[in-house]
Amino acid sequence: MKTKIGPVLVFGLCSLILPSLAFGSDNLPMETLFPDEPLHVSGYGGPAAQFTGMKGNFGFLLGGRGGAIFNDSVVVGGALYGLVQPAVNAQINGSDQRISLGYGGLLLEYDFFPKNLVNFSVGTIVGSGGVGEFSEHRARPAPFFVLQPEVNVFVNVTRFFKLGTGVAYRYSNGINLNGFTDDDFRGFSGSLLLEFGQF
Repeated sequence: MKTKIGPVLVFGLCSLILPSLAFGSDNLPMETLFPDEPLHVSGYGGPAAQFTGMKGNFGFLLGGRGGAIFNDSVVVGGALYGLVQPAVNAQINGSDQRISLGYGGLLLEYDFFPKNLVNFSVGTIVGSGGVGEFSEHRARPAPFFVLQPEVNVFVNVTRFFKLGTGVAYRYSNGINLNGFTDDDFRGFSGSLLLEFGQF
């Protein structure tokens, strides 16, 4: 009876190679999409300031931001800013118009190299706000949508305090108030950030 050499040779090689591969893989950790290590959660909060232009005037906004930090890098939280008085002034129809503005929303951020002395993050604020015009002591607020992507650089001053500065772009949609439009409030801003928490 004739024996086919090819199948016998393949079977013999597999019987030698496969057990050795299985034995060697016992010492290697299995790579998975979601690791088995427990999720590390911390958090921070602190004041924030923005310096920007509005309607051709200098605008100074104060507020705060904070959130939960997942695995030292992913931040999910919130931010809130308000235009500091005196409000932005503008000549509309021959008379002085004063406005106030505030906005806030969901903060999403990713921090690169958070344990380094100097680190940076990219993120965005998605939310809404209100702008009010004060004319003869009457306020007429108007809601609007806001999207603010940003890039920030931080210095780890202590284990519980970070000092940062950054650049953001404020995009607004829905402002149409007695001569004020979205173009008057869109634009770049510089930020000063103080963060206190567990990093």
